[in-house]
Amino acid sequence: MNTKIALLGFSNVAYRTALRLLEAGVEVLFFAHEQDSYQLAPLPSKVQRHLLPYLTPQNLPTALLSCNAVIIASEDEQFNLHATLQLHSLSPEMRIVTRCFNLDLGREIEERLPHVRVLSVSDRAAPFFAATVFSNGVLSAWKDEKGLMARLQKGSETSIMALQASDFHRAQPTPERQRRSRLKAKVKPDPLLLAVLLGLLSVIALGSGFFWLRHGLPLGDALYFVVTTLTTTGYGDYSLKDFPFSSKMVGMGLMLSGASLFAILFALLTDKLFQLRLESLLGQGRVNLSGHIIVCGAGDVGLRVIENLLCTGAEVVVLEKNPEGRFNQHLRAAGLPLLIGDARLPETLERAGIARAQTILCASTADMDNLEMALNARQLNPHIRIVVRVYDRDFAEQMRSYFGLDVALSSSAIAAQAFADAALN
Repeated sequence: MNTKIALLGFSNVAYRTALRLLEAGVEVLFFAHEQDSYQLAPLPSKVQRHLLPYLTPQNLPTALLSCNAVIIASEDEQFNLHATLQLHSLSPEMRIVTRCFNLDLGREIEERLPHVRVLSVSDRAAPFFAATVFSNGVLSAWKDEKGLMARLQKGSETSIMALQASDFHRAQPTPERQRRSRLKAKVKPDPLLLAVLLGLLSVIALGSGFFWLRHGLPLGDALYFVVTTLTTTGYGDYSLKDFPFSSKMVGMGLMLSGASLFAILFALLTDKLFQLRLESLLGQGRVNLSGHIIVCGAGDVGLRVIENLLCTGAEVVVLEKNPEGRFNQHLRAAGLPLLIGDARLPETLERAGIARAQTILCASTADMDNLEMALNARQLNPHIRIVVRVYDRDFAEQMRSYFGLDVALSSSAIAAQAFADAALN
């Protein structure tokens, strides 16, 4: 009797899993909602495709009960969980593989339902993405107690190694590009702050010179007297009581100018510190790292890749477009530099230190956005390594070939084999 496996719900990973199952010689049934038919890529004729007007957990197709296993891999995780529970109640011995991002929830489900296996696309794909950040020829990658592991192919030989960021060195930029990078990283001086500082130094110099030349005070004592007058400290060791009226006028001028200039100075410094703090909280600052990795897109895949990269000791800078992103607070709590902005814009990439970065990983959910990020990154730093996430594997190969990208990967294509294996074993 042939093994019969059903896929429930449309997604790219479901489509790729169906192809993997066909390669394994399995009878495949594909159930999807009619409204998803326009997204469904052409499947081989051997796949029994069923488009249903109503596909909800409450009215699951009865044909599922005749299958050896069911893979529930739609984009809607609530549907996946609800359908899993419903199918398990109908057939407790049914082998079910379901898709869920939350690994803690997945472990809880597996403990309570022994015949259910929960997989996360991002968790399965992230180690592979992280490994390709450092090297070509990655055949497989995984994360264990040793860290990020990868099986690499070099020529005709393959080897397994624990990846460490320090083992991989990028090509160093030219001195001219380094100089431009340093110039870009400099903070623009505040003209008003410079004017106040210059005015304060001028008042101190003129006042000290006046009391030194006019009244014969030692230069050090004259400087001390002027500073204590400007700051309204007044220790009482010097006084203008017996000085002529012209000197008293100078003293009053020092008091007034000191009060004004110091008030302005403190206001400007407070404003600058508040601005820096606000920029940090809103992700509008700049980074001055070198040899770091830029991850664009802190979504499901981006977060998992970042977690894998941190295992290698890499310095990671995160660019996220959404200021209310789901994982923003988590990344800030981890102490990672999180910049908020559109990574397609050159100025945003420059804030992330693109000219000094080793690698950029474009991991947003939009293929065209990722391509635009990659092309702008290449223009700003011709030596940077570029890894791009692409929805469709075939499109990924075309992008890599035509646009000169180092690596273009589909997370669905990477994870599909794990879904197929879980259903077969």
